[in-house]
Amino acid sequence: MSGSALATMVRLELAYPGSTFFKGDSLRYLQVITAHGLIMVFFVVVPIVFGSFANFFIPYHVGSKDVAFPRLNSIGF
Repeated sequence: MSGSALATMVRLELAYPGSTFFKGDSLRYLQVITAHGLIMVFFVVVPIVFGSFANFFIPYHVGSKDVAFPRLNSIGF
């Protein structure tokens, strides 16, 4: 939710030329972009990548056709 709120702030700033959402404070704008990027990478992208790795590749790596509890495994998505 915080990543979405930060993305909305950036979109409001870039919606119109000369927008005054951050009132000309470029440092605050850069902080919001950086915070949004860090939140999205570490709390969205990395869990999805590791989740797909654990759910798909590890069972094939150990030689099984599926995990022990496939329905429980599908809840992870």
